[in-house]
Amino acid sequence: MSRETSITLWAMEPIGTAVAEAQGSEQPIEPLLEQLDLSRAPELASLQAQYEVEIAAALRAALEALDDRQRTLLRYCLVDGWSIARIGEFHELHRATTVRWLTAARDVLSNHLRRELAARLVIPLEEIYAIVREIRSRIDISFLRIM
Repeated sequence: MSRETSITLWAMEPIGTAVAEAQGSEQPIEPLLEQLDLSRAPELASLQAQYEVEIAAALRAALEALDDRQRTLLRYCLVDGWSIARIGEFHELHRATTVRWLTAARDVLSNHLRRELAARLVIPLEEIYAIVREIRSRIDISFLRIM
């Protein structure tokens, strides 16, 4: 394969993924799980050490509970690093609508995660909220980076 072909294929990869998603094929959530991994959150180290399996299962279930559009938008933001403008252009949306959709996806994920954690763990609500806040902050940081 020539260098030019290689570069062209590399540049087209996100577009191909986005087209496949737009056509309704389901995308794996593992890249999102990697970006939202709590093992790098020092303030949650004790909770993570004690409840690693339960937290990972709750996060996976919360991501799986999102609809395809919400999951795809979060992947564009967190994994692919697409800007708000790029996401909006791809979906032919106004910037404000794109931001509303991303914010709604973050909020729905937070709500699902809160419910999943409460169902799986018998810990104080403050600790559940701390986990949810950490996930939201990772998403918010990504939002700021792509704006």
